[in-house]
Amino acid sequence: MVPRIEYGDLYKFIVSVGLGLVILAFVAPWFLLRESSDLLITVTTLNELTPTAQTAIAQRQDVILWYSRHAIWISFWMLLTGVVFTSWGLWNWWKKNQQFVDRQRAAESATIKAQARDIPELELERTAIEEVADDERSRNLDAAANVDQSDSGAVTIEQIERAEPTAQHRHAARNVRQIEQLVTSKLAQCLGDTHDILTDTELAGHRYDLVAIAGRNGYEDLLVEVKVLRQIAAGTTTTTIVQMLIKLQDYGAVYRRPVTGNVIFVVNSATNIGLVRANVNQILANIPNHDLLVRVDTLASWEAFDCAELKADMAHRQFARWAE
Repeated sequence: MVPRIEYGDLYKFIVSVGLGLVILAFVAPWFLLRESSDLLITVTTLNELTPTAQTAIAQRQDVILWYSRHAIWISFWMLLTGVVFTSWGLWNWWKKNQQFVDRQRAAESATIKAQARDIPELELERTAIEEVADDERSRNLDAAANVDQSDSGAVTIEQIERAEPTAQHRHAARNVRQIEQLVTSKLAQCLGDTHDILTDTELAGHRYDLVAIAGRNGYEDLLVEVKVLRQIAAGTTTTTIVQMLIKLQDYGAVYRRPVTGNVIFVVNSATNIGLVRANVNQILANIPNHDLLVRVDTLASWEAFDCAELKADMAHRQFARWAE
């Protein structure tokens, strides 16, 4: 059946005409040759008809004969014209729709960037110091739990909890910030051609090391959390992943855009990579249908980081989402 012609849009109309020609290229020969009973009429039967009927039948026989001789070329040109019309119409239709989608996404990106708050460096440094101190406090609490608190020389749990950050904590925090900035700068270089990049920002009630806002259709937003593991701690790994899941949920609820979370753990030595990866895999195995990419590497790996691997991971995740 020939498709109903659309008149509401020029490119839809052209596509409809093109599809109609493609279908007719196959249907017309079959239909005309199926009605070839006039070619089988005998001379005796023809002579018994009126002159008007004889003339009409003769004209129909001439048309069928002419079409039979040229059917291949007629169908070929109908098919070629139909394919050209359909292809040209679809291409321009897609471009028109793509321009609308791009404008819409640009407006959404502008809204997100307008709502983002740049976190001052002083506030970031203070947060890094607190995180370093908290990590050490957690390790000390774990150690204190195995020590006899009645021992007069033992550090009490209350003393550990009240401990203030030291100069050593501030020095460690500066190193952590340098590593975080190295990782986010590498990611910004990788994603800058397809995304608008926000670093060290607060958005939708959460803080992010990096937010990559997709500027074109076919790409997803990316939320990045960089965690420098100075010591291997399963609790820290679990907390970081759970927090990213919460951020993903809130971001998707607020902005209604496809988004993926990327948690990056930077460890101090290659020997610890296997331990952290095993812990990460165990955590993710208990989280069905998550939108997380988790990467575990050393600082040396990030200094020689290649964008191709990250983009391949993102493309694989987007294909998996589409396939679902």
